[in-house]
Amino acid sequence: MGRLNYSAVLSKDLRKRIPPGTASRAALRDPYLEIDIAAKDLTDEGFDQFIDDLIECLEFRDTDHPQGIAKLHELHLQQNALTTRSLHKLARVVSLSERDLRELDLSDNNLEVHTVEQRKIWQEFLESFRGCFMLKKLDFSRNALGPRGLEILAKVYVKSDLDFFEPDSIITDEPHRVETSSDHAVLPPEVGKENANPGTQFLSNTPRKSRSMLQSKGRCQTLSPAARVCTEAELRRYSCTRGLRSIPYLILSNVSMTSGSAVHLSTILSMHRAPERLLAFLPGGKAPNLPDLAGCSKGIVWLPNEGLGSLAREFLEMTEKIGQSGSDTESEGDVNDSNGPRAVHGVSHGDVKRRQMRKKLDVEYTRLKKRVRIDVLNFEGVHSAEIWSVALKMMVQCRAILLEDRDRPPAAASSESSQLERTLDHESQTKHEAFCTTTESDIVASGPFHPSTENFDIHFPILQGKTRPVSPPPQERPKKATNPMPPPHGKLPSSSSGKGLNHAASTATNSLPRKEKWRFDLPMEIWRRIIANAVGAEGILDREQQLQIMYYSTNWNSLAQEMSVKGAADNQQIWKILESMDCFTYRPPS
Repeated sequence: MGRLNYSAVLSKDLRKRIPPGTASRAALRDPYLEIDIAAKDLTDEGFDQFIDDLIECLEFRDTDHPQGIAKLHELHLQQNALTTRSLHKLARVVSLSERDLRELDLSDNNLEVHTVEQRKIWQEFLESFRGCFMLKKLDFSRNALGPRGLEILAKVYVKSDLDFFEPDSIITDEPHRVETSSDHAVLPPEVGKENANPGTQFLSNTPRKSRSMLQSKGRCQTLSPAARVCTEAELRRYSCTRGLRSIPYLILSNVSMTSGSAVHLSTILSMHRAPERLLAFLPGGKAPNLPDLAGCSKGIVWLPNEGLGSLAREFLEMTEKIGQSGSDTESEGDVNDSNGPRAVHGVSHGDVKRRQMRKKLDVEYTRLKKRVRIDVLNFEGVHSAEIWSVALKMMVQCRAILLEDRDRPPAAASSESSQLERTLDHESQTKHEAFCTTTESDIVASGPFHPSTENFDIHFPILQGKTRPVSPPPQERPKKATNPMPPPHGKLPSSSSGKGLNHAASTATNSLPRKEKWRFDLPMEIWRRIIANAVGAEGILDREQQLQIMYYSTNWNSLAQEMSVKGAADNQQIWKILESMDCFTYRPPS
């Protein structure tokens, strides 16, 4: 008995929907698709057999079908041994379905992100969600994405926009449409029996054989009859939130996550809105099939992940906790505002207590975040994340090209000269003390030739008056009053303060003195573009981060700061530099 080729069968069904196919008229009445081809071991070759036909269906437009013949609502591809190569065409499917796609499941496949080509395909695939505003669930669980895959996910997620203003996005009541709890539109009965139950009519007009095959063989399944049709006003409202940040549920369990991945995932957790807030901008209807959400507070399911250390796990849990407390405070503030000033006065004591607890939690979180980042640099290295290595490359290039002596602060130069004078004075005084502290045994051992002996003047009369047994100490030169060099911005406290490198680095690099005149009198923007192009920083570091690197690397106080902690471990020094430049994580567009 031959093996059933599910890809070929699905491809055949899709081609029938394209005019003048046998199912084209049925597709015009019901263009909505739910494709469930899970656990069929398709591999990339089997995926290629039907994906082109699906793309053709989604792209098809003509005069008779101006709105198209297919709208993809769900796509289930789990357990099919798909690799990153299949994501290239799948990205096209996502882009074509940005107004319709509700659920995409890619769990239990062989998606890996290691090579340069895999990273490029993975990023293009994630960027294809930029315009999606109907998606409720995206499942990447049980794929070995690794730290590179999670970093790219964080980069695309953080840099994607969420809030859009669409004019006329307020939905008005439409008398011709009645919504039901199952998210289907039921048309009001009109004159004539054929309009009494449109769902029954649609089912009766659908070929019985075709409907049974679609349900039994797990191929291209259509939605239930009279599928929900969104009006343009509703679509404008739903499109007010779009992109990866608009997806209520993102499943990332067992994706080969490391502590370095936790650093980037924490940014996603801190930015992600609660599912109930995002679902308010999505149509109702069938709820997606979700895993256990007991340990998930914000819709990002990241447990379990076996490669995650205990410290990194504690860090992510605290990130969720802080985000949850922030949203609770925000919601309570809304309630208080709605109840008037009396309610605000009634909970003032509770507000103070919550602020104190929040402040304490923030201090703990800052310490834990620093520990995790230093450990990641120690065990995984600075090259485990592209943003870290690129930031350091750009800093080195900026310092080599743009750090000039004319920008050295005068206090630093005078401090160096006074330090040199103190060193010379100390050496001279040391030599003099060594000469003056000769003992009697040293004089006897030197014989009659030492100037301190009794008969030295008798034996050497010519030398009288030209030697002195004891030279007067040289008069100490007055030290020049010098202003101490001001501590560089964010300088680490000394070990005597009890903090040392444990002091949290300040990221307010904007307070550094701004370099005004650049080498060769070229504008700062020109130098930024040249160096960013040379190190490949475009698309990784935003403009503000690049400027902070330039200001940091061309500041002499920053260099003095680095020299002051030269004895610390390499990972601690690198942590301090990245923290000072605010280049540890990706930042949302300003």
